[in-house]
Amino acid sequence: MGFQDFMDAVLGRSKLPKAQSDKLFEISTACITFESNLGLKPSEYTGICFKPIGTSAYEFTRKKI
Repeated sequence: MGFQDFMDAVLGRSKLPKAQSDKLFEISTACITFESNLGLKPSEYTGICFKPIGTSAYEFTRKKI
């Protein structure tokens, strides 16, 4: 941790995490694998799974929506 990181932490500044775009492209590869190896065909619907969050954070977010 450098001096700039220390000052950012003291002053409450936060940096956005670096984007992991490679994971986005893994979805298309998985789709091809499912279709060719398992015979599963894509439907008209899509779902996205996220990491689970704590109950209190979920309730707070749900109330905001």
